[in-house]
Amino acid sequence: MRVAILVAALAMLGACATAPDTAVELTGSEWALITDAQPSPTIDFTDQGASGFAGCNRWFSSIERTGDQLSFGDIGLTRMMCPAPQMTTERTYTDALNRTDHVRIEGNELVLSGSGADLLRFRRTN
Repeated sequence: MRVAILVAALAMLGACATAPDTAVELTGSEWALITDAQPSPTIDFTDQGASGFAGCNRWFSSIERTGDQLSFGDIGLTRMMCPAPQMTTERTYTDALNRTDHVRIEGNELVLSGSGADLLRFRRTN
C-alpha cells in the first residue's frame, strides 16, 4: 500500500515538473515583436480578442484559447498604404498570426508557434 502511494505521489510530482505553464493570463497584456523592423509590430490581448500594430496598419481579431492552444479568427486591418518594407513586414506578420496554433511564455517573452515551429517572439511592454 505504501509503495502504491509513493509511486502515485512521484508520478504527480513528475507531472507537475514537466507541465507547461498554461494558466498564464493574457488578458490585459501588451507585447512588441522582437525584430529589427521599426516600428515593431505589436499584440495586445483583451478578454474579447487581440489587436495591435502590424507594421503599417492596425489589426484586430477574435481569439480562441484553451490551455496552450491559441488561434486567431479572421484578421481585420485598417487600409493605409506604406512603403514596401513596411507592407512586407505587415504581410509576414499577419501570415504568422494566421498560422499560430500554440502560445507559451518564456520569462518575459511571449512565443507564438504553429505546426511545432516558433513563428513570433514578443517582449512584454506592460
